Amino acid sequence: KASAFVSAIVFSFTLSLYIEYNFLVTGYPIMDGGAVNWSSLADKGTLSTVIWVVLIAIALLAALWKTEIFRKVVTFLSGVLLGMLVVSTVSLFVASPPAGKSNVGLSSEDMYSLSQEENILVVVSDTFESSYFARALEEDPSLKDDFKDFIYYHDTTGVSTFTNLSLPVLFTGEDIEIGKYPSTAMIEAYAKSDFFDAMHSNGYDVRYYTRNVYMDQSELGKVDNLIEAGAASNASATVRVSELMYRFTMFKCMPHYLKQFFTVDTADFTDAQKLVSEDLFVQDDEKFLADITENGLPTASQSKQYIVYHLKGVHAPYNTDRNFKSVKYGSSTPLEDRRYEKSLSQIKIFKEIIAQLKKSGAYENTTIIFTADHGNLQRYNPLFLVKPENADSAFRESAAQVSLLEDYVPFIEELSSGRSFEDTKLGSLSETAERVRTVYNYDFATSYGTSLVSRSVVEVKGKAYDDSSYVTVRDEFAESAAKDKYSWGSAVELTPHAANAVVCGIHDDATPGSPRYAYSKTALVSLTLDSAPDRDLSATIDIAKVWTSSQRLVVSVGGTVVFDEAVAQGTPDVTFTIPKELVPEASLRLDFEFPDRIQNPVDTETLASFYDVSFNFNRLVIA
Repeated sequence: KASAFVSAIVFSFTLSLYIEYNFLVTGYPIMDGGAVNWSSLADKGTLSTVIWVVLIAIALLAALWKTEIFRKVVTFLSGVLLGMLVVSTVSLFVASPPAGKSNVGLSSEDMYSLSQEENILVVVSDTFESSYFARALEEDPSLKDDFKDFIYYHDTTGVSTFTNLSLPVLFTGEDIEIGKYPSTAMIEAYAKSDFFDAMHSNGYDVRYYTRNVYMDQSELGKVDNLIEAGAASNASATVRVSELMYRFTMFKCMPHYLKQFFTVDTADFTDAQKLVSEDLFVQDDEKFLADITENGLPTASQSKQYIVYHLKGVHAPYNTDRNFKSVKYGSSTPLEDRRYEKSLSQIKIFKEIIAQLKKSGAYENTTIIFTADHGNLQRYNPLFLVKPENADSAFRESAAQVSLLEDYVPFIEELSSGRSFEDTKLGSLSETAERVRTVYNYDFATSYGTSLVSRSVVEVKGKAYDDSSYVTVRDEFAESAAKDKYSWGSAVELTPHAANAVVCGIHDDATPGSPRYAYSKTALVSLTLDSAPDRDLSATIDIAKVWTSSQRLVVSVGGTVVFDEAVAQGTPDVTFTIPKELVPEASLRLDFEFPDRIQNPVDTETLASFYDVSFNFNRLVIA
């Protein structure tokens, strides 16, 4: 009995940990150092406590009253849990992007050194959307004096929704292709780009200061400060990172009322990264500001310089104020206000760069660009400020419609070739001319950084800061490998991970219970059949959620519309007929369209925040 009692405690505790980690940990706020409103999470505490108590109680009672049966059940379930963990581990390795060929790092030697002759200095402030600068100007008009000589292009579109899909385009001028991991697509973009040859032939060094994840061995010789000397871990870094990982794991595993003792500030991981190496660049905005304030921006380089500093910017976590002082916000402080406060710390950096350039005598011969990889709520409207070389004018706002995707790299190349700002395409843009610009919205196979399964091509027909200007013109899908043949009457789980159908345009992060939502203009389901049907088919779509009071759903087969109705909120399913004449061969493709989709109204820090929404689906059955 004693051994059965111990087994019951160990097994029930382990099972509770597994359920908490995989099913109950969703819905907690960002771990950004801000105060967690635990009282608002009381329902989660009740559910967590009930599950833990019930599982432990059942195990103890079974061990005491039905000992032999309990041992067999525990042995079986332990094997099942172990098998699931093995499968999860293997899947993690399979889903991970391929490792780089060798360690490389971005040398910080001469990081702030400029040329006396000519420079292009760019600061990419992560997630700095244009609206933050507009708000700062409104609240502090004296900023126009601080940014004398600058042109503020408030109607600027970016590249894409995420850093790893925007920066490589700004770095190379090449698109990121779907059907592969972002890291692989990035390497291919560097390989195709002739930007670096053009810059070098024009006498410029190209120096990038960003995260190592945006670099690879193949870029050696293109990016001049990239060296084959990856960061070597030391004992301090290993201990600190291990400690943080254990705390983070405990937060996810522990019952709700113990989680508060294991909260982790994600900024602590950056602090641990600083322990790795003194010689390689590490994103640290506060240190960056301190370095240029103390050491300036000397003109010691012999070659002309094209330098890009990628700062953490306005990216989460939101745990510092405009002076880089730690701050813990209450739950009542809106995310947008936290982001704006953090954006003011970036403006402080911009102003110090201007001051140091003037101090070193490099201001006049330096083109300065302050921009961002993307925004936040206005995801496609990043900051874009330009101070042309030898400018001498008052600060001004320009209504010219700029596209970083189409204009940025050509602009840099034109400047490097010796053209004046006014003679470049960007510098000569009319403030009254309207143009159709393009941005991209990608979707990952599961989570950020996994394989790119689709790309929505979005045209901007109007102002970059007006959501109504954005029109998704088409979705490009990287259709997955062949699936199992479909059997009539069986269910197709509407997720890209379905076993018996190719499903595109519906996102599922592959965690148990995660929603399966259509995220753009269209979706498709493709089935392989044993043979063409000999009768009309009946299709039923099980709907989990309609995002508004009603959403129009259009389903086509072979170009023929088979369903086109407004589906009311709360409708559990829809059924329609597919005439057999539309399926002449042993394959069936259903094309979905969502004309009434809306921008996700929920402001969170998840992938879902930046997609359009219309329906959440469960499954499809065709008989």
